Amino acid sequence: MNRTLNPAYRTRANRLLSAILIATVSFAAGLVSDANAAPQIELTPIVSGINSPLAITHAGDGSGRLFITLQVGRILIHDGQQVLPSPFLDIGALVSTDGERGLLSAAFHPNYVSNGFVYVNYTDLNGDTVVARYTVSADPNVADPASAVILLTISQPFANHNGGQLQFGPDGYLYIGTGDGGGGGDPSNNAQNLNSLLGKMLRIDVNAGPSYGIPPNNPFIGDPAALPEIWALGLRNPWRFSFDRLTGDLWIADVGQANLEELNIQTASSAGGENYGWRLMEGDSCFNPASGCNDGSLTLPVLQYDHSLAVQSRVATATAARTIRACPGSIFTETSAPAGYGAPPRMPPVHGRPRNCSIRISGSAPSVRMRRARCTWPICLRTPAPFSASAKS
Repeated sequence: MNRTLNPAYRTRANRLLSAILIATVSFAAGLVSDANAAPQIELTPIVSGINSPLAITHAGDGSGRLFITLQVGRILIHDGQQVLPSPFLDIGALVSTDGERGLLSAAFHPNYVSNGFVYVNYTDLNGDTVVARYTVSADPNVADPASAVILLTISQPFANHNGGQLQFGPDGYLYIGTGDGGGGGDPSNNAQNLNSLLGKMLRIDVNAGPSYGIPPNNPFIGDPAALPEIWALGLRNPWRFSFDRLTGDLWIADVGQANLEELNIQTASSAGGENYGWRLMEGDSCFNPASGCNDGSLTLPVLQYDHSLAVQSRVATATAARTIRACPGSIFTETSAPAGYGAPPRMPPVHGRPRNCSIRISGSAPSVRMRRARCTWPICLRTPAPFSASAKS
């Protein structure tokens, strides 16, 4: 869909997010013997009543604190017992917060313990994307609001499809998900334009240059027809993405147009440069043009689901599906989970072949059947790993 959430949907989504986002997730023990049965997911809220939480992460400093990003421009701290009364960072005066705009995510530098750097992605008062760095103050629970260093600004032609996630990869580089700029159907074809940073996965080196540098192995370095920050293209609105903590594979949840939601993968061995198809394709179907859209160079999603499979409203269905599939560092397959991952639902193979899987949230929220699934299960963990969940359209 190509609209911002109306107030009724926003209220419903925020209520659901307040219960789901800041939660620990556990799975019922035991083997699922029925091949058609869905794993049962139990959500245990640890805090409620927070307005418009969009992401949650940690600083990697061993403190056990959770940092909760609010759309309104604040980052709160949950210290393991409660939400602290003062925010870690408040840049609300700099942030536009209507529709899909706002403070969209935060990421802590891998060497945060020594340098105190935290990076944020927000839409400014003009609606443009800003990626900025802040530094923690002498108080470990407060970032210095005067320490801002703007790394990158991207002009946004419309209010929706801002992407917004930041995450450091296993290689130490900062990955930035950008939407296609919105407007419905990517009217300027930004996602396929290598001279635009919109509709892309970007990859930059925050340890080089006055603001940032370009990693020497980015795929379009030296191409005069491309911007060197681009790591992958052909994305519509990669609202959340994840690195598998064991393999380093990158999983990208991309919001669909009108019919299909999709999950893409880039293996850790990739040299970058994948084209995930938008606006040529939506999922595995041609979009623009209506036929003959794939010359064989596009990377198709490994998983997608059709909007017509929603049991309840599209907003609630998308929230449930993306909550489960957009948890960084927590991808499981049918094989047993490695140490440190926690226990995935165990789904026996059917004659050794891939099969459809379904996910159900708490028995009352929507059940979403996944097409093209390989019985791969993203799961938010109890162990400290950055994770985030939200609804987008």
